[in-house]
Amino acid sequence: MTKLASYYVPGLYVEDHSIDVPLDWRGLEPALLAVGSTMRRGAMPAPIPGAPESIKLFYRVLCAPGRENDDLPLLVFFQGGPGGECPRPCSPTSDGWIAEAIKHFRIVLPDQRGCGRSGRVSGKGIEALGTRATAAGANPARAQADFLKRYLASSIVRDFEYLRLTQFGGKRWVSLGQSYGGFLTLTYLSLFPAGLAACFTCGGIPHVPASAAEVYAHTFPRMAAKTQQYYERYPQDVKNQTHAARVVSVREFWSSADLTGNQTAARNFA
Repeated sequence: MTKLASYYVPGLYVEDHSIDVPLDWRGLEPALLAVGSTMRRGAMPAPIPGAPESIKLFYRVLCAPGRENDDLPLLVFFQGGPGGECPRPCSPTSDGWIAEAIKHFRIVLPDQRGCGRSGRVSGKGIEALGTRATAAGANPARAQADFLKRYLASSIVRDFEYLRLTQFGGKRWVSLGQSYGGFLTLTYLSLFPAGLAACFTCGGIPHVPASAAEVYAHTFPRMAAKTQQYYERYPQDVKNQTHAARVVSVREFWSSADLTGNQTAARNFA
């Protein structure tokens, strides 16, 4: 673990840290790696040409000033997105929930792998990976795809579980998942339920069994009602929208089909 900085902002004591985590968790268990075992179960996964063996996991820890050494319960925040970094609070009111949580918890704000300061993925980095893979005689597209597969929810929660075990003494923590963080919460509960004392979610709860068609069937009537409500408030837009739909149809913005192969662009617009 590397402590990068510690400082005070109004109403908060903040520490910035980073640790190394495996890029590829296949065959590894956080609990075993936490005690030094690097043995992989099953077949050894082929290394990804041009990719590093480990990446940095950045996390920030908050507590109320004067409680730096108190034995506080832990609350870990799972950021939504996917693709967003965790909050960078300048005060307890920077994010509304922090003002209340800081009264009761030590708050852990990890950047998910690939986001913020945690092994960030960028187009330039992916391009460089392809170049290195080509130099190694490998298929660059395959190397890039295999690399990106290592950034799914199953790897993200393994990072978090390893963080809990190695940096917080294995103490169970409470989780707060926002949007995509709700999906991470369910993945965490599926893989490492013993690590969680309680879970709170703000959205991001998938339907079981998952069915996009059923979701749309429920949301369409509400969307139609909202559209009607909008037109009642702005009746002049009925004419404007009709005109815009005609323009889309006549000019064939998407030629014969749009990028999804849909030939009813004007109908969708209206």
